[in-house]
Amino acid sequence: MPVEKRLFSKNTLCLLIVFIIATTILLLISSRQSSRDNAAAPTPSITRTSSIKTIVSTDVVGPAVYAGDTFGSRFYTESGINISNVKSLKLAWRYSSGDANTGQVGPQVPMNMGFECSPIVCDNRLIVVTPTEAIVALDPSSGAELWRFEPANYSHLFQANRGPACWIGPVSDHHRYRILYSSWRNLYELDATTGKPIDEFGDHGTIDLSEGLDRGHPEMMRFNSPPLIVGNTAICGGQINDNFRTYAPSGDVRAYDIHSGKIIWTFHPIPVDHTDPASKTWLDRSAARTGGANVWSMMSYDPKSGLAYLPTSSPSNDFYGGTRPGIGLYADSIVCINAATGKVKWFYQLVHHNLWDYDIPAEPLLFNYRRGNNLIPAVAVATKMGRIFLFNRMTGVPLFPIKEVAVPKSNVPGEWTSPTQPMQVLPPPLVAQAGSSYNVTESNPSEFTNTSEFPGKIAMGSIYTPPSLNGFVQFPGFLGGCNWAGMTYDKASGLIITTANNLGHYIRLYSKANEQPKENPMIGTPYWVLTREYWDNNKVPLTKPPWGIIVGIDPVTGQIRWKHPLGYLPQANKIPGYQHLGSLVVGGCVSTATDLVFVAGTSDSHLRALKGSTGKELASFTLPNVGAALPIIYSVKGREYVVICCGGHGAFNTDHKDQVLAFSL
Repeated sequence: MPVEKRLFSKNTLCLLIVFIIATTILLLISSRQSSRDNAAAPTPSITRTSSIKTIVSTDVVGPAVYAGDTFGSRFYTESGINISNVKSLKLAWRYSSGDANTGQVGPQVPMNMGFECSPIVCDNRLIVVTPTEAIVALDPSSGAELWRFEPANYSHLFQANRGPACWIGPVSDHHRYRILYSSWRNLYELDATTGKPIDEFGDHGTIDLSEGLDRGHPEMMRFNSPPLIVGNTAICGGQINDNFRTYAPSGDVRAYDIHSGKIIWTFHPIPVDHTDPASKTWLDRSAARTGGANVWSMMSYDPKSGLAYLPTSSPSNDFYGGTRPGIGLYADSIVCINAATGKVKWFYQLVHHNLWDYDIPAEPLLFNYRRGNNLIPAVAVATKMGRIFLFNRMTGVPLFPIKEVAVPKSNVPGEWTSPTQPMQVLPPPLVAQAGSSYNVTESNPSEFTNTSEFPGKIAMGSIYTPPSLNGFVQFPGFLGGCNWAGMTYDKASGLIITTANNLGHYIRLYSKANEQPKENPMIGTPYWVLTREYWDNNKVPLTKPPWGIIVGIDPVTGQIRWKHPLGYLPQANKIPGYQHLGSLVVGGCVSTATDLVFVAGTSDSHLRALKGSTGKELASFTLPNVGAALPIIYSVKGREYVVICCGGHGAFNTDHKDQVLAFSL
């Protein structure tokens, strides 16, 4: 063997030995440093991310924002699925989160529990909040689970979660794609790629949203709607049990810094500043002892003007307001704020001194339309009263006249009643404004009997009939009219399209001086309240159908263009023609550029495709349970998918499931 070759082999061996020794030393140093770092900042207990897998799908185009955009338009420009081929949609994939097998989700969960999530797309991943408020990332083309994050304590199930939010930053950001979502009273920030909490945000990736709120009782709070992402801030409202006690947490809305989690500004729906003109509408200084008026639904945002739009709710308590005399601004209002500062630009109160749980329940809908030669920047507000209010979103000026109409005065001792309530001239009410009994026992006396909790004859109320000690059927009931699912602006037809319920609720106040509370005690008031859905033993409504509808409204003329019953109640199958009487609706609709509307949320467990310009049903797809959520549409490399979370809902008294279904051509 040549001498030079032997020398090369020997030198190579020496170099290799030196390399191995040096690498070993460096690894030992690195390991010790890592141990010291971990000791200084231990992994937080909330980090429970599993099933991290490599992403499969790329080139995913879909909504990074709840409902598709910050305007709340629920409109999709995808054009592959249209009125001629929508019947050909087939189930592409199905995902089960496993929550139904945990023992936490079952037929005994509360009425307001359900799988209400509307997923979003972030960093090519489909992000879903499950029925038990875990959060998962799925491959959009197959439904395969990529990662799953579970908060450390998420066993308190009282309300469905409507979904997450996505923040997208510059390429230079270490966590360019961030997921923000709430679980119980915490706001979490996760890296969209890994599902792991982002350590720099708050306390190792989480913020306790109840901290800093006055009047205590954090157990009354929940945060179950996605935050509104504006620039580098996350704006959070929250849900408060507003019918349990008078002295409840206040419904503050706060903006948090995306990176640090620090509070940037706070808006107080119940004013705390005595120089605020709204404080004068809380008589006898009642603002200091009242809670609620929170924003529990979604908020909308106009990037061009920098204005955000907040739907506020009822102050505590819902059905008795003698402890909070006055009309109580900014409760039960559409409030327009500067999203950078939280300062109010304009507002309009839609219910004075709320006694009916008539919260403003839905995300305000922002859209533009032409009236003559003028382009109108509009905002539409859906209400539980089954009324749609339209305003110029820049000025707050109503686009159709709103009249203050005299309403009945309460005869309950100690109550304060607003003498008038605002009622718009157009659009007309979507549902009946007074109850009318529908006695199905006339045709099937052996099948349908009134529940024993109601007397044989009961007073039927109309809108703004105040609660009483005698009891009556509130109409519309506090499930709506319209509810959290909101509206879509169908740009193809130029219509506002929404779902609504045509149902009543039985309400009766009882004096605590005469009878101890058996149900809701309304702590801090002289009364307790009994509320019941006004239906028979088979859960068939006792008021005139249709019980659930879908409506198309022309915002230019204010007229209803079309209105149809939506879905049906399977338990009403003894009634002739029950398939055309409508269903309780807990879910929303979306529209497309191809004149399609997709809607679910009915008791018969179907996803329906309608023609947007007429409301005519074009196709329907059977679901394994009620799809009580807002569908979404996205595409993967040009192939479009319609996705619906399908898990039932407590309002239907169904078994609860945990499935996500994707349909495609």
